[in-house]
Amino acid sequence: MAGDAPRVAFDANIFFYAVDHKDAEKHRRCAGLLDTAMDAGVGCAPLQALSEFCYAALRKKILTRRQAAAAANDWACVFETLAASECAFELALAWWGDERLSWWDALLVATAAQSGMTAIISEDMGDGMVLGGVEIISPFTADLKKRLAVHAFSL
Repeated sequence: MAGDAPRVAFDANIFFYAVDHKDAEKHRRCAGLLDTAMDAGVGCAPLQALSEFCYAALRKKILTRRQAAAAANDWACVFETLAASECAFELALAWWGDERLSWWDALLVATAAQSGMTAIISEDMGDGMVLGGVEIISPFTADLKKRLAVHAFSL
């Protein structure tokens, strides 16, 4: 990614809704976000989010194991991937210990922060919360386009 590329990461629920057709609006919105990011060559996929996607897609019987693996691999090939570092782990421990976030959300946000992300698009964390310089943005917020523009992500 270029230095001026958007520094926005996707949570597992964005990947999940992109393949789940049970809620047409959530599917349309999340698939659209990922398609826009892929077409523009922007956005990041934390490996943790892709792992959580695989687990959820299989557990909720949306995809088979092979289908979930193929989808996760496809996203890992088109998006920059992020992996948790030891520093991210230590930061997540602090946030989790302060009861700011669940363990997995703390690790995801800490990984994003340590990787230079400025936002995570997620349905299930506190919309508008900023932690470690990372803003949580719900994909279903009314002002999504405006809020993503602040992070140089154009819809």
